[in-house]
Amino acid sequence: DFASGPVAAVLFGCLESAVRRRGAAAPSVSVQPFECVHLDISPAAVTTVARALALFQAPETVAPGVSRTTAFAALPDILCLHLKRFIFTMSGSEKLTKPVAFENTLELRAKKGGTKQYQLAAVVRHFGDTTHSGHYITDV
Repeated sequence: DFASGPVAAVLFGCLESAVRRRGAAAPSVSVQPFECVHLDISPAAVTTVARALALFQAPETVAPGVSRTTAFAALPDILCLHLKRFIFTMSGSEKLTKPVAFENTLELRAKKGGTKQYQLAAVVRHFGDTTHSGHYITDV
């Protein structure tokens, strides 16, 4: 199992996805491990990492009368966040260059294990205009 062992205990968390159908007695719930949370920053309302995380956990309509909510079931000791700076369309890709603010500390709540506080340790940035070119720089 890829999500067990000493490294997994530090790097892996669990996400809970609950799908609710109008009129159903209970939601359909699944739990899956994650090692990185991929955050959509394309909506205009997303100007901070905290707002992107709130959007990530907000209910979404997946079909008429059906909604899905994603929540942190368990949080890892080390949290990796990926801001999705490229959007893909039928005509190609585009890099989102808008600023997204983040604090040095971040507090998240999980269904199991309560609240965890994270301290920013590093930022990886992409310098380049396309998905096919550029350089990655790490600030530690």
